[in-house]
Amino acid sequence: MPDGKQRAADILHGPEGQETYFQLVRYAERIARIYGWTTDAILPGGASPKSVVNEVLKRLLDPNGPRNWDEKKEPVLLIALKGMVRSEIGHLYDRIEESLIESVNIALPDGKERTGDFFPSTKVHPGELNPEQHLLRQERTKLEFAAMKLVLEEVKGKDDLELVFLALYDTNSPSEIGATTGLPIERVYSARRELDRIVARISRARVVRAAREEKKS
Repeated sequence: MPDGKQRAADILHGPEGQETYFQLVRYAERIARIYGWTTDAILPGGASPKSVVNEVLKRLLDPNGPRNWDEKKEPVLLIALKGMVRSEIGHLYDRIEESLIESVNIALPDGKERTGDFFPSTKVHPGELNPEQHLLRQERTKLEFAAMKLVLEEVKGKDDLELVFLALYDTNSPSEIGATTGLPIERVYSARRELDRIVARISRARVVRAAREEKKS
């Protein structure tokens, strides 16, 4: 068993193992909620946050498994595991095939061009949308998904920022975010300011490019 696998096994089977596992499952639940919220889909293939975590740990602890822990690159096992879980959930959602419309402006069969503002698609259930509304909803969803991934890329390796960003999908309350993430309230406020700056730097053109690249991959 490679050193990284053995070290991970020692920690996971030790006194910190249970808490590490529970934190990892909670993290997987947050990630799954965000991906599900932006794609209107549950975890594909009948997977659950817990099953994803179990699969990641299985691949890590199996001597011949494809996962390994590079302790020099990431000295905190929990953070390394979060990256593996995020990657695994991302791969699951990458398999969801949704069409990406080239522009938010849609030319309908009558020849007139209309935007998402024309349709009250956010106020009705997806099953009740007409074809034009459904296309516009798919476009919005793809752009939201691409924007979310860009922000996650920007905060990768900055655990506090990532935790606050994920928590914001559940609540805007700093005190609730602090309780959810375990971060001091002062850090929650400063993290939100940092996130605001990151989001401001991501232009719409960049989001559209990312969404188109996602479609090609």
